[in-house]
Amino acid sequence: VREASARTKCQNNMHQLGIAAHNYLSTFGKFPPGWAGVNHTQPDQNIMVHLLPQIEQGNVVRGFDYTRAWNSTF
Repeated sequence: VREASARTKCQNNMHQLGIAAHNYLSTFGKFPPGWAGVNHTQPDQNIMVHLLPQIEQGNVVRGFDYTRAWNSTF
């Protein structure tokens, strides 16, 4: 029963991320980049950074510095 519950929760989370990606598409006319900054001319940011506003994480978005890498410690 626990495993079925965990699987259902995971499927729901994946569904929510899919909805967030399509909301991003509706807003910006394209899907979010899977990874940005790989050419080392800009900070590294993965897809989750771009989806934060779409998954109602406004507080995290306001605290995020887009000029730094997503995993920057300073």
